Amino acid sequence: MKAMDTAAIEGEGAKGTPMDREAYRRRLAELLDALPEGDQEEAVAFYMEAIIDRMDEGIEESEAVGQVATPEEAATEIMRNWGLRGESLWSVEETVSAPGPQPDASNDREDGPCRRFWDRLRHGKLTALEWVALVVTSPLWLSLVVAAASIALSLAIVALALYLCLWILIGCVWIIGAALVVAAPCVLLYVVWGLQIGSYPYGLVNLGYGLFGFGAGMWVLRGALRITQAFWKWQRRTIDARLLRKESSAEMINGSERSKRHSAFFGACAILAAVGLGCVAAGFLASGLDPLVFTSTWRTSEGIMLGGVPVPDPHQLPFFPKWL
Repeated sequence: MKAMDTAAIEGEGAKGTPMDREAYRRRLAELLDALPEGDQEEAVAFYMEAIIDRMDEGIEESEAVGQVATPEEAATEIMRNWGLRGESLWSVEETVSAPGPQPDASNDREDGPCRRFWDRLRHGKLTALEWVALVVTSPLWLSLVVAAASIALSLAIVALALYLCLWILIGCVWIIGAALVVAAPCVLLYVVWGLQIGSYPYGLVNLGYGLFGFGAGMWVLRGALRITQAFWKWQRRTIDARLLRKESSAEMINGSERSKRHSAFFGACAILAAVGLGCVAAGFLASGLDPLVFTSTWRTSEGIMLGGVPVPDPHQLPFFPKWL
C-alpha cells in the first residue's frame, strides 16, 4: 500500500501458541484474500519485513513474530487503511461478512449553488454575467492563485533541499568510515619506522591507531549502510512505493541469513577496535606519559621527529618518500 501506518506493526504480540514467520505469512494472506493480489502481496511483505528487521537485531524468530501485531490485528488495520485510501471498503468487507443494506451515497452529496457554479466553470458553461464578474474580480483571485503557487513552489524547494541534505549527511558518514579503513594500513608504516628507530612506544601507539581505525571504520560503514537502507525504505514507502520493485518475503529471509553470517566479522572488528585502544594506552604508559609519543613532526631544525625521537637520516627508513 502507498500509506501503511508503521505503528500498526506494534501490537500486543501474538496471542496463544507462538507461530513462525511462514505460518504468520500464510494466515495474514488468508485474511487479506479479498484484496487485489498486488496490494495483498505488498501488505504481507510489509509485516514480514518488520519481523525480519527484528530478527536482524538478534531476536529469536518466535519472539520477533510475537512483537508485531497478530494476523487478525494486522488485517483489521490494513482493511481500515484500505478504506481511508478512498477505495470501496464495503465491497471488500462484504466478502468476509454477511451483506447488509448499503448506504445511499446520494444522500451525502450536496448539489448547492457553489457546486453547480464550479461544475459549469469546469465545462465552460457560465452565463454572460458570471463571465463578466469573473473578469472583473480577476486581479483578486489571480493574486491568490499566484500566492498559493509561490507558497507551494517554496515548500517544494525546501523539501527537495532537505532531501538532498539528508543524502549528503549519509554520504559524509560513508566517507568517514572509508577514510578510517583506508588509513589503517597506511598507519602501519609508522609502526615499522618506530621499531627501526627504537621508539617502541611510538610503534605501539601507531599499531593501536591502525587496529582501531580498521575496526571502528568497518562499524561506521555498517552504520552508514543501515542508515542508507532505513532512509531508502522510508522513501520507498512514502514517496515511490509504486515505482520500486517489491521484495518478496523469500528475498528478505535470505537477507536475514546473510546478516547473521556477517555478525561474526563485525564482532571481530569490535574486538580489533578495543585492542587498538588498549595498544594506544599501553604505548602512552610505556613512554612515561610523554605526549610527544602521539606526534610525528616532519619539518624541524633537527630534521624529522617521530614520537619525540629525532631521525637524523630519514631516507634510511623503509618506504620513506624520496622527494622529501
